[in-house]
Amino acid sequence: MKNRFQTVFYVTALIAGVASVAVMVTVGLLYNAAYNQTRKQLADTVNSHANLIEAVARHDRIHSPENSVNATISQIVDAHQQDKGFGETGEFTLATLKNDMIVFLLSHRHKVKTSEQGDQSMVPFKGKAAEPMRLALLGRTGTVVGVDYRGKTVLAAYRPIAGLNCGIVAKIDLAEIRRPFIGISIVAILTVVLLSLLGVWLAVGPLFKRLDEGAARITSIVETAVDPIITITSKGLIESYNSAAEKLFGYSVEEAVGNNISMLMPSPYREAHNGYLARYMKSGKKNIIGIGREAIGKKKDGTTFPLMLSVSEVQLNTEDSSQSDRLFTGFIRDLTEQKQREEELIQATQKAEKLSAFGDIIDRSLNEILIFEAASLRFIHANHGACRNLGYTLDELQQMTPLDIKPEFTQASIAELLYPLFDGSKDSLEFETVYRRKDGSEYPGKVHYESSTFGGRPVIVAIVLDITEQKKSEERLRKLSAAVEQSPVSIVITDIAGTIEYVNEQFTRSTGYAKTEVIGGNPRLLNSGETPKETYSKMWASLSKGEVWRGEFHNQKKNGELYWELATIAPIRNSQGETTHFVALKEDVTQKKQMRDNLIQAMHAAEDANRAKSEFLANMSHEIRTPMTAILGYTDLLFGDGDISKAPKHRIEAIETIKRNGHFLLGLINDILDLSKIEAGKLDAEQIDTSPHEIISDVFSLMKVRSESKGLQLNVQYDGPIPKTIFTDPTRLRQIIINVVGNAIKFTETGTVQIIARLLNEAGKDPQLQIDVTDTGIGIDKDKIEKLFMPFTQADGSMTRKFGGTGLGLAIGKRLTELLGGSLSVTSIPGKGSTFSIIVSTGPLDKVELVHGDVKPASTKVITEKTETQKASTKAPLQNCRILFAEDGPDNQKLIGFLLKKAGAEVTLADNGQISYDLATSALAEGNPFDVILTDMQMPVMDGYESTRKLRENGYRGSIIALTAHAMQSDRQLCLDAGCDNYTTKPVNRKELIEMVASYAGKTSEIEMK
Repeated sequence: MKNRFQTVFYVTALIAGVASVAVMVTVGLLYNAAYNQTRKQLADTVNSHANLIEAVARHDRIHSPENSVNATISQIVDAHQQDKGFGETGEFTLATLKNDMIVFLLSHRHKVKTSEQGDQSMVPFKGKAAEPMRLALLGRTGTVVGVDYRGKTVLAAYRPIAGLNCGIVAKIDLAEIRRPFIGISIVAILTVVLLSLLGVWLAVGPLFKRLDEGAARITSIVETAVDPIITITSKGLIESYNSAAEKLFGYSVEEAVGNNISMLMPSPYREAHNGYLARYMKSGKKNIIGIGREAIGKKKDGTTFPLMLSVSEVQLNTEDSSQSDRLFTGFIRDLTEQKQREEELIQATQKAEKLSAFGDIIDRSLNEILIFEAASLRFIHANHGACRNLGYTLDELQQMTPLDIKPEFTQASIAELLYPLFDGSKDSLEFETVYRRKDGSEYPGKVHYESSTFGGRPVIVAIVLDITEQKKSEERLRKLSAAVEQSPVSIVITDIAGTIEYVNEQFTRSTGYAKTEVIGGNPRLLNSGETPKETYSKMWASLSKGEVWRGEFHNQKKNGELYWELATIAPIRNSQGETTHFVALKEDVTQKKQMRDNLIQAMHAAEDANRAKSEFLANMSHEIRTPMTAILGYTDLLFGDGDISKAPKHRIEAIETIKRNGHFLLGLINDILDLSKIEAGKLDAEQIDTSPHEIISDVFSLMKVRSESKGLQLNVQYDGPIPKTIFTDPTRLRQIIINVVGNAIKFTETGTVQIIARLLNEAGKDPQLQIDVTDTGIGIDKDKIEKLFMPFTQADGSMTRKFGGTGLGLAIGKRLTELLGGSLSVTSIPGKGSTFSIIVSTGPLDKVELVHGDVKPASTKVITEKTETQKASTKAPLQNCRILFAEDGPDNQKLIGFLLKKAGAEVTLADNGQISYDLATSALAEGNPFDVILTDMQMPVMDGYESTRKLRENGYRGSIIALTAHAMQSDRQLCLDAGCDNYTTKPVNRKELIEMVASYAGKTSEIEMK
């Protein structure tokens, strides 16, 4: 029977064991798959979130550059409030590093137990807590099993956020990943155990009939059991107590039986036990019974130890069937050794993890780590950084020695180098050398050699730092230092108190002070007392605000010489943004300042000369226009006095000669004034809607008479449609075209002169109107074209004698086209002719109609001087008009007075402004004021400006018209500013003069000119 029972038990145990192992392997594979899937999910999640955050950051840096970091974090925090986590402990965290603390900006969990929340706002950067976030803030990316800010072991993915100095972590408690698989394992194992027990039961069921026979045997088994077995009553009193319990607790059976089980428990278990047992007996609620759990036991000597306690309950019927009692049997396992082994295992595991992590870090380090045998010098290992930088694989390096990658090494030199490590005189060696890559390129490296052992054999561990960038930085620093030291400007560096810490060589050359004389001193040693105190106040005000200051100092050199410095002073800040020093760049600008002062004086002199020139031109205009008024005026009178046709022919020719040359002189004066106004920038062009067709037609009609007189053909052609109107100055455009066409006719003896108009409207450019004037004249040599547009010059000086002219027309035309937004140019072939191209801006043409030109030949209309006096009107235009005429020139007094009187006016003459003022005020006082005062502006005693100004100041409201030979636009404004109502120039136009006087005298409707 015993053999049968053992056989059944062993077979059942074997089956249960094999099944349990299969279950555990299956569960382990499932757990590993779930672990890898969760790790990938965390990595994908943290990458997608990081990419999103970086995209938002780039947007905020463009649209909110001054607060881009805060704006980005604010948006991400708001967005995550709507996000959901994953699992019960899944969590996203976003943090930054401030003052050695990890500050959490976002910590979002889908389900958080109140007891686990705690203070999650910040965690020290040093320590084990928040390990994933610390790795992210160190700029690393990856996954790790580590401790989070709550102290929980988690599986986490981490990554830095570019541009925000932040890190992001997605994590889940490792316990949550394991929990379902632990449950599966327990259920599976319990199922296997139950099935095994069922098999045992079915196998040994018949044996239970003989339990009574084996009771003594069972008692013997209990007594000889390795683990303590204790039975207690419902009142907690010990009823049985085996020998194993005696050994464990130290109490004998006699000492234990009959006493309360609490004697074997330390506080607080002792105090809680009786209450628990009473509650169970009353309510039946189990806490320990039927459930194995760890507890703490207390020995007789007072020491405590860990134990595993399993309690079973048996209900016993007494002789009184209405009464029953319960026994509780406790199976106790001493866990002291197990706990020690577990602790040792944990420590060993942690050490292994640290070594593994450390090895992984070393292997993935960007620094180069190579290990080679001390004897053969052959490499036995190289980390990822070494392989990547050298360009060799690990297998290739393991066939090489340092001699293969260090061009300066020989067998003897490396042996000499390593000898101090072999004899123990040195623990390590450090030096700089050059390494050669697989592709032949070389790079500098800083090397640290240490002797060690690897697999029981002596080796040399070489840690190599690629210092290419360091060397470049050193070279840049050397160049920068040389640039500063050799700079042509003085450079001074002071601390925030103004104490000089550095000056360059130029400073010593400029000031005469040696470096030893100024370092440790203050820049005020250069103070001459000539620089205003306000300059220093403004300088310190700017520097105290962290701003750059620029200004001038009037300083003093060591030898007492004064000099001017142009200084730029800027703050130097440390990594925290605090100003620690000031740097000043100072240039001696004494000579430049003197040159500038000389230039200013020259500019003032030029302005004075320009003003003198303008005043001279104005005076010359007045002096020439005044006699021209008399010449042209009296010429008109001679033509209109009597029947000119009856006069002798030579008299008529003389009068025509006087008139023709008078108009020529007037045109010359107008050209000179136009040129002077253009050069002075005082010629304004109006911008109005203008018909180019009408202007070209007018020029054609006007110039056709002149061309026909020379036997030339004048034609107009339109090269495609042109705008119906353009936005320009019609007077100036007409003046340009007349000048160019007149020149073409002048220098052409035979052939044609052609006017061709076209629209230039290229994409991407402003539209322009081009008018070409082409002739078949004498042409111009290339080397003389430049002179064409210079004032008072012609292409050939000899032409002036042959063709006449002042040489002002083209100079004025070129400047006028530029004023109209265009240009004037010429192409020419000597002996064959020339083409002058006039280009002007048209203004916008969006709503302007384009039309084809059609110039009909002008009707022959010869304008001649009237040979018969028209019949006088029945009524003079200035009849009953009283005019005060102020003029100092006798000839103009007679001429203009005659014209006014002939028009019916009553004229009173005044030789100067004082007489005019007196006559006007007297007439006003007598109640018989003049209808119009016509006053010259340039007169002796009192000029017309002062006379008009005094009349207006005394309340005179009558009409005052200025008459002046000054033709500048500014002169007209001066007349209006003095109080004149209008302005007319000499030489006078008889019709315009009479119309203007009549309009201000209220006689406009009565004008009937001859």
